[in-house]
Amino acid sequence: MLLPALRRSAETLGDARIVMVGSVAGRISGPILGAYAAAKHGLVGLTGSLRAELAPSGIAVLLVEPGAIATPIWDRGQATGDELRGDRPEVRERYGRQLDAAATMAARGSARGLPPAAPARVIADLLTDARPKPRRTVGRDGLVVAGLTRLLPFRAVYRMTRGQA
Repeated sequence: MLLPALRRSAETLGDARIVMVGSVAGRISGPILGAYAAAKHGLVGLTGSLRAELAPSGIAVLLVEPGAIATPIWDRGQATGDELRGDRPEVRERYGRQLDAAATMAARGSARGLPPAAPARVIADLLTDARPKPRRTVGRDGLVVAGLTRLLPFRAVYRMTRGQA
């Protein structure tokens, strides 16, 4: 339903944009967060495909990849981890270390995450910039992840994420 309106905007105003909000988890995957990382990796693929598909219509497709943002997602993740651990010794034995590492990461993300206004400013910039970059990372941690995944060989990145647990 929006695509015809975006095409009209591109034709009449010379500009139309779609801004997708992903995560640096679309660049790197660690233990316990598989479903989240799969969704964010999928969004990277969708964004790239739409960018190529809609470019002939003059529609820009842009991706914002925040690092840690202080939102309730961290509390929900912690609650899910606590629930998984529960009273099941086999879960604690097999995944306890990884769940503890994920809980530490969640606590750090909640405490040190940027306010939601940070990615909101980037989105506003992407909507108003005359020549926006197709992919923008938000936050120091996001920039570090983006840099490491661009510069390091896959095995080195894998060893780092495996070490999260």
